[in-house]
Amino acid sequence: MISKEKQTNRFECDVLVIGGGMAGFYAAIRANQKGLKVTITDKGTVGRSGFTPWANTFSIFDESLGDDPQEWIKAVQSKGEYLVNLAYFNMQIEDSLARYKELLNWGIVDSRPEEWDKTSSISSRKYLLGHDRRILMPKILKEADITMVQRVMITELLKDDKQIIGAIGFHMESSEIMLFSAKAVILCTGAGGYKAPGYPIHCSTFDGDAMAYNAGASIAGKDFMDFHFTGDINPWDVFQMEEEIFVNRIYPTKGPELEGPSVSIDPIFKIHKNAPPLNEFLPKEPPPKNPEDYRNKGKSLMPKLPKGNIVMGAATGLGVHKSEGIWPVNNECYSGIPGLYAAGDALASMICGAAYPSTGMGLSGSAVQGYRAGEAAAVFASQCNNSTVSSDSVTSASERMFAPLKSSRGFNPRWVNQVLLNTMAPYYILLVMEKKRLESTLNQIEFLQQNLVTRMKAKDNHELRLVHEVCNMTLNAEMKLRACLMRTESRGNHYRQDFPARNDKEWLAWILISKGKDSKMSLKKEPVPQKWQGNINEPYEKRYTLRFPGELEYLENVGGK
Repeated sequence: MISKEKQTNRFECDVLVIGGGMAGFYAAIRANQKGLKVTITDKGTVGRSGFTPWANTFSIFDESLGDDPQEWIKAVQSKGEYLVNLAYFNMQIEDSLARYKELLNWGIVDSRPEEWDKTSSISSRKYLLGHDRRILMPKILKEADITMVQRVMITELLKDDKQIIGAIGFHMESSEIMLFSAKAVILCTGAGGYKAPGYPIHCSTFDGDAMAYNAGASIAGKDFMDFHFTGDINPWDVFQMEEEIFVNRIYPTKGPELEGPSVSIDPIFKIHKNAPPLNEFLPKEPPPKNPEDYRNKGKSLMPKLPKGNIVMGAATGLGVHKSEGIWPVNNECYSGIPGLYAAGDALASMICGAAYPSTGMGLSGSAVQGYRAGEAAAVFASQCNNSTVSSDSVTSASERMFAPLKSSRGFNPRWVNQVLLNTMAPYYILLVMEKKRLESTLNQIEFLQQNLVTRMKAKDNHELRLVHEVCNMTLNAEMKLRACLMRTESRGNHYRQDFPARNDKEWLAWILISKGKDSKMSLKKEPVPQKWQGNINEPYEKRYTLRFPGELEYLENVGGK
C-alpha cells in the first residue's frame, strides 16, 4: 500500500497554521505568545507566500491623525454596498494601528523617506534586503521557537468524531508523508484566481477553501470578483513585476472615504466597449516620497502599467480581498467545525463587502485577523486533550493523495490546468456575466470534473502538487459559477448584464456554499443583519452612486427604484 511505501514524518503541536503569508505569520506569533506549541507549514516558503510579498500598502486607523470610526463605517458600508460584516470591520478599527507598530518594531516596514533607499543605490521602488519581509518573517518565527515546515503540499484536513485533529500532505522534495497532529488548525491559505501562465503570484489556488469545504465548513464570497487588467504584450506581467528584484515597500494608508477612490469594475466596462488609452489608468500625480505623507494625503501607489494596449486577461476569478473564503460563524474567525479557524484571504470576513473600498485593507486585514485567529485557536486548543490520528485515516488519506502517481494512464495536469484557465479566464465569464454564458461554462466545468480532473496522472511530486491544485481550482470554479448564477442582480464587483441593478429586497444577503449529505453543492442565502443594511429608504440613486451599464433603463422597465 502507498502509505507503507512512503516514509511518514510526524509533527505534534497544539496549533497548526497552514500558510506562511501575513495572516499565517500573525496567527503563529499570537498562538505562540499564548504559550502553546505552534507549527506553521507552507507549500512554498514562509514569508514568500501568496500575495504577501507583493503587498505595498497597510490601512491604519489612527484617531490621533483625525480618523473617525463612524466615518470609516459609513464609507465602507457605502463602498461595500451594504454587504460588509461590521463586526470584523470594527476589528480593523480596533487593531490595525497596533499591528502596524509591531511591523515597524520588527523592521518589516520602514517609516523613513524614499531618499534613504537612494543613498544605497537601490531603486526607490525596491526594498533593501535587510528590511525584506521574506527574510525577517521566518527569522522572527524561528526566534520565537515556532516550528516551520516548508515545501509541503497539504491535501486534506483530518477529523475524528468531534473535531479537526490535524492535516496530511507530502513533501515536495523528499516525497515523505507529512502528518500533522494538532488540537486546532488555522487556515491562512489565501484565495486564488485563474491566471495567465507566468503570472508571478502562482501559489494561491483556493487550497484552504477546498479543504474546509470537504471538511464540512461553509464557503462564501464566490460571487464577487476582483480583477486585473493587463496589456497585450506579456499579458501575465500585470505591473511589469518581472523587473522587481526586491519586494515593494509597505506604505501606511487611510481607510475608506466616502469621496475617495475605490476599486470598482468600471475599467471593465470601458475595456469591454472600447479599450481606452493607457493614460486614463495612470495616476494624476506621483505618490509622495515620505511614507507618512503617503498615509496622511491618502495617495494611491500605482506600479508601472503593463505594456501594450489595455486588455483583460492577467487574472480573473480573484475574490475581493477578505470577502471570499471560509465563512465565520462568530467573531473569532471560527469556521463552525470544532478546531478549525481561518484568517486573511482564506476567511470570508466581508470587511470589504461587495467591492474593495480602499488600498491597504488586504494586508492590514490579514495581520489583524491572523492575530485574532491565533488567539481564538489558542484558547480552544488549551481546553482540548490530545487526539490520535488513526492509522486507518492516515492510510486512506495517503492513498487518495498519492493515487495520481500510481495511475498507469491519465491526463497531464498541465494540460488540464490550461483547459481550466481557458474556460474561466475570459473576462466575459466572471466579470461581464450573463445567464447563458454562466450556464454554458458551468456545463464545461462539470464535464472537466467528471472526465478530466478525476483522471489526471502525475509523473513526479511537482505534477502531483499541480493535480491537487487543479482539483481545488476546479471545485472553486463550480462554486463561483453557481454563486454568480444565484445572485440575480448587480452589486459592487458583481455585474450581470441580464440583471444590471441592485435588488435590496432580495439580495442584501451573502451566499453560503456547503457540501450536502449527498456530496452535492448546496447554496443558501445568509441575510445581512438589518442594523448593517444602512438606510434602505434612501433614494436608490443616492444610496448607490456608481452606475452599471444599462442600469437606469433596466430599473425603468421593471418599475423599481
